Amino acid sequence: MRFILRPLLYLFFSKLMKMKIKDGDVAATTVKAVSAIDFPSQLRYIQQLRDSHVQVLMVYSGSDPFIEQSISDHLVEAFGSIKRLICSSVVPEDSTTDEYIEAVRSGERKVAVCFAKEGHQLQKTRAKFLADAIVAMLEMNQNPATMH
Repeated sequence: MRFILRPLLYLFFSKLMKMKIKDGDVAATTVKAVSAIDFPSQLRYIQQLRDSHVQVLMVYSGSDPFIEQSISDHLVEAFGSIKRLICSSVVPEDSTTDEYIEAVRSGERKVAVCFAKEGHQLQKTRAKFLADAIVAMLEMNQNPATMH
């Protein structure tokens, strides 16, 4: 069965889904990992975060071929009063970072940012935003009065 299934999975992921994947073994492992994800079971953890003072930055894509935006929107909605930012540009811009920093400065502890036209690889396409947002979050937590 592996002899047939793994090459088919490789073709599916590499050609149809356009994923850079090494071989059928990696494709099979990907299927196994994805099938173990149970988004509804994550809701209890979101409730714990929502009820805490922990700072949250949730970043997701509006054009992800693997995770439907409605699933991410549902997770954001589970936070209740979370600040939502939407970036419609496909070109990285500082205004999204500025909006995030302003939200944190104004006391928002939980912020969700949807990159509406981005795909699955936000850690690559929006690496600068992620790094700047994390630095801003850490600076704000370290010394709220002197954030720049």
